[in-house]
Amino acid sequence: MVDTRDGDAENPERVLIAAEIAEAPKSAAELAEATGLPLARVRRHIREMRGEGLIESIGRKSKRGTVEHFNFLVGGLLQDEDELAGLSLDERRRLYGNILKIVLTEATRALVTHPTDRGLERLDAAAVRTPIVTDETGWEELAKLHREFYDQILAVRERIAERLGEEDQETFKVSSVLLLFESETAS
Repeated sequence: MVDTRDGDAENPERVLIAAEIAEAPKSAAELAEATGLPLARVRRHIREMRGEGLIESIGRKSKRGTVEHFNFLVGGLLQDEDELAGLSLDERRRLYGNILKIVLTEATRALVTHPTDRGLERLDAAAVRTPIVTDETGWEELAKLHREFYDQILAVRERIAERLGEEDQETFKVSSVLLLFESETAS
């Protein structure tokens, strides 16, 4: 999970990079071109994000005597208000669009097109939509609740990592998704 709430002034840059590689694997040069950031800065962010386990290199290609690595986001994105304020409306639109593409692709594969018996047998899985008509205070309450859920999910993820480090257990991948957005169709 790309948790960019640590106050780092360059977080909006990391969010832009993450949004680009969430859609499809890209090289550092492709990321620099897509984001408008200097190539050296993009490479530094990639190194840091790879070191933090936020992205993976999933392919290589020789080009003009060098090797390009193609990077892909392995988590999701969380931004706070300051980070979002640093992004243009088009950048926000692209960021959210890429996140939704990932979520919809993963969910469709897991639940519809390539379902496994294990995934479908789970009675504790959740796919819930709750339309709400609200006012500004209600929105703020819901946004706070989503942030609290996110923090709890991160705490559970840390406990899982600790447990898996101590024991040899069967593992499997899951995705936890939190969405809160204004909707034209909520009623």
